[in-house]
Amino acid sequence: MFKNLFNRKKVPKNAGNPAPSKPEEGRWVKAFELELVNMEGSPTYEIKHQLSFGSEIGNVVIADPSMSARHCTFILQQEVISVLDHASVAGTMVNGKKIPSGKYIILEETDEISIGDLEVRIKSRDVQLDERDVPDFPLDHGESPKVVEKVEEEKIEQDVEEVVEEDEKSDGHHKNFQKKGPSIVAAIRPLSPATNSLVRVLAVLCDLLVAYTIFVIFYPFDEFKLFLEAVPQTIIGLIPLDWNIIWTELISNYGFTAQMLQDVYEFFTVTFHAGPLLLIFFLLRLVSTLILGVSLSEKMMSVKFEGNGVWARFGGALRVIIGMFTWPLIIFDLPSIVSRRTFKEIITHTHTVIGSKFLAVLSTLLYLPLLMVMALGSPLIQGLELPDPISVNDRIDQRVRVAAATEVIVPAIETQEDSRYLKFQLNYNANEVAVIPQFKFQGGNNKRIYNGQLVFYHKDIQRSASLELIKKFDLKQLLGIGLKGNVFLFEKFPRIYNFVYASEGNAAFKIPTDEKAQLKFANEVISFIKLSLEFDANNALETMQTYTPLIKNFIEFKASFLSLLEYKDFDSLGFIKLGNVVFLRATYIKQKPFDLIIPLTMDEGRVFRISFDKREALSALSNKFYKFTMNKADWLVSSHSAISETMTPFQVYDSFQFLNQNKEMSISEAQALYGFYFERSGKVIAGADEVEYDLWTHSVKSILTIIQDIPAKDTMTEESPWTKLLQNFQDLNSAVQSKNQDYFGVEESTTL
Repeated sequence: MFKNLFNRKKVPKNAGNPAPSKPEEGRWVKAFELELVNMEGSPTYEIKHQLSFGSEIGNVVIADPSMSARHCTFILQQEVISVLDHASVAGTMVNGKKIPSGKYIILEETDEISIGDLEVRIKSRDVQLDERDVPDFPLDHGESPKVVEKVEEEKIEQDVEEVVEEDEKSDGHHKNFQKKGPSIVAAIRPLSPATNSLVRVLAVLCDLLVAYTIFVIFYPFDEFKLFLEAVPQTIIGLIPLDWNIIWTELISNYGFTAQMLQDVYEFFTVTFHAGPLLLIFFLLRLVSTLILGVSLSEKMMSVKFEGNGVWARFGGALRVIIGMFTWPLIIFDLPSIVSRRTFKEIITHTHTVIGSKFLAVLSTLLYLPLLMVMALGSPLIQGLELPDPISVNDRIDQRVRVAAATEVIVPAIETQEDSRYLKFQLNYNANEVAVIPQFKFQGGNNKRIYNGQLVFYHKDIQRSASLELIKKFDLKQLLGIGLKGNVFLFEKFPRIYNFVYASEGNAAFKIPTDEKAQLKFANEVISFIKLSLEFDANNALETMQTYTPLIKNFIEFKASFLSLLEYKDFDSLGFIKLGNVVFLRATYIKQKPFDLIIPLTMDEGRVFRISFDKREALSALSNKFYKFTMNKADWLVSSHSAISETMTPFQVYDSFQFLNQNKEMSISEAQALYGFYFERSGKVIAGADEVEYDLWTHSVKSILTIIQDIPAKDTMTEESPWTKLLQNFQDLNSAVQSKNQDYFGVEESTTL
């Protein structure tokens, strides 16, 4: 059974012999023609050996609904014409009787023949042969002519093998019909084999690689993103369905399945940009089929269409559209396994064939590897620009104080403070450093917003540096951009992988709080950042061989990292250890220089800005701040000190940062706030340090401005804590401005 199913159809052995290859001069023979009687123009076709009819495959292609794709074949042997039906739907009729398919039926000139709804008449005439009319299929000289017995009226069926190979080639072009005149000779050529399933799969894979390359290169352009967003919206708008109602019904009736589909879609969309990628793939196949009749990769792999050229293109486009909706149903492509037309081709009346098996194999061996190289290397020209490498100093700068031989160390007054908002604790020498909370304002009086900062004033050099939290971000998401969908990087960076892909509340994975584990994590992040930022065309091959052939992750991480910094024109990029945590540091040497530092911990991402008062002697001030002030910082602290009768500078900063988030301040907090400013103002005025005094004056003014702006007008009653606090700070501000030492109860000091 399987032998009969999969064997190629062969030419019959006892089908008779054609005329001699070298006829005698002046010999007269019969020439036969087939006339389509009831077709417009009554076209005629001369038959020399065989002539096949069909709506898509055959020597003569006729676009008639009653015609099957490959309907029947007429064979001429020794002036005897026979017909073979190829299991056509409408059938082939001889004298009103439907002949069986696969049987070789001998005909007479007087027979009434129908091919579907078309009537065929056999016509003959005597012609004189010359050497130019030698048949295409010469007779083997060793054979003697065989006599074919004439059949009776009932047409005795003779079992023979099928005459024409099913996958022989046809030129596919409909012949031009003429009025009864010179007969049209149909060219006899072998029919092309149907497109093999392997070739189809490889063509889909190649088109997907082309779509991926286009997506990677052009995705950075905003116009391209807008186009990808507009196309599906337009398509959905053309379909008169309320998708929200459909989705609601799916959720209510098939909640688990709908949620699973949504999770899968979101995963592939976030991880692989599956939605835009599939859209580009669909548009690529649709447009290329409209132009070429087959998709771009099919054309490159020696696949071409059969049949009418116009319908091959429009029907092919319809085939692509059907395929986009039916691809999960493998049955629509199952016939291609045995090199047959797929159901999509049958539905759309289209057919694709392989022009040349040799070219198909050759182009596959060359085209597929080329596309793989293009897809892997496409991130190098993302945005049509080569990536510019950014130098990264991966040495961790650990600032440790070493006293000089001549240095006189002032006895330290160790002060320990912590900030809930900044999530760190600091031990510093209060004799050397004064910490002053300050606030900067933006906007008008009605919509004024403020940002807090801690100013660290170094008394010995009379210089200041400020610490400000400017941004919070999801560190898991940022690192996930560099790892997503790339299994090759999991082994190279296991700690980053565990941090990124650990689910919330997973008992199997807990964020370690010890310094050693955090330092190991930081070292992996340092290696990954250096690898991504220094990546360019020069080291691309080495990176692909050492780490991963998928380099798109590095390009996307680099773009996201630079967007996080906002300030891209940094002067240097390196790493520094402050206390028990390693920070990434981007240095900006401007008129008023600053650093952006990011703690590399398994926690929420934060960006701090360290601003220096002026560019002069920047190195000395930077060393003072990082080496002396921040040397004993604890960024892994979990507990925080309570507020006493007077606040600390860190607690003042926290109170107003949380107040900025619409949280209330209690009466006790208001009293502790005033107590801090009253006590500290007296010390500043008594100290007679003009630089510190200016910084402190600015702090008092900023607190007074906040107190005036925050409470609503209807809450400002005489018993309101805000009313009393406002009055106290107005008096305190006046006393600070006038340096009223009596107000603070301090003795007059000597100006330095």
